[in-house]
Amino acid sequence: MAAYAQSCGPKVGLAIGLVVLLLVVFDSIANNWALNDFCGNGLQFRTPVARVDNVDNLTTAYAFGSRAKISDLSNIGYWMANHVIENLAKDDDSVYVLSAGSYQITGSAMNYCRGLTSNYTVDITKPVKLATAVDAITFLRGTALTHAFTDDLSVNLPTATASMRDLTALGFVPSRIQTDMRMTTAFAVQNTSAMQYATITYYRVYAKSYCTGCAPIAELGRGTCNLTMQFNATSNRLIVTSSHVLGSQHDLGLMFARDVYSSLASILKYIAIFIAVGGYLASRQTIQWSDTNLEKDAL
Repeated sequence: MAAYAQSCGPKVGLAIGLVVLLLVVFDSIANNWALNDFCGNGLQFRTPVARVDNVDNLTTAYAFGSRAKISDLSNIGYWMANHVIENLAKDDDSVYVLSAGSYQITGSAMNYCRGLTSNYTVDITKPVKLATAVDAITFLRGTALTHAFTDDLSVNLPTATASMRDLTALGFVPSRIQTDMRMTTAFAVQNTSAMQYATITYYRVYAKSYCTGCAPIAELGRGTCNLTMQFNATSNRLIVTSSHVLGSQHDLGLMFARDVYSSLASILKYIAIFIAVGGYLASRQTIQWSDTNLEKDAL
């Protein structure tokens, strides 16, 4: 039994080594940002901003919802939106635009369409394109340890109308700034006050940053929404209620800067692979010498 285990040991080690090597190589190819940017499907998310140069140009290309216009954004929210739109619209080697896969909408928790629910002023003599833009700050309180050993998740909680001063007084600190934009493709609206329905494609550009004024990264999306609409010809107002389409596909993407750190990470990864392969090949060529005691053998 011991001899069998001794003979199988090197084979098991070889198999484990090959599996680990294959996993590392696969990770280097599948998670190669430059390769994904070059031949992935991330550039599809450029579609809604292909005709603009900056965020202000969106106001002429889209009808923005009430209280969800570009002009309603805060200073930093506007800056983040403009930064992302400018980089997404142009063919720039300074950013990665990556495809992060697709998934199926299976419930209301994945309803990204509700952000299009609003009132719009539209010109129905031509197909309309709707958009919304809102920004916000996420506040956090405590850590994993305080959550586990104290009651900070259930006491002294803020109300829905709490101000920033109220949140600070309760121990919350700002942690993330985000600007969320949604834009639809063009569709026709009929000149009638009757309820109208449409299934449309929309794009999402969700910029987020963890410090004020820092260059944001962006989550990109493409999906399908059901719109329920009512048009008022007197005011040219379109009242829209938007909901998700169960079973529809949502494409996900990411955009972030190409910097020295991302390049360094790739270089270090390939150096590690080279060392691993070199070490493996060297170990296959190792010669073991037996130490023979000639005096002992003579006796």
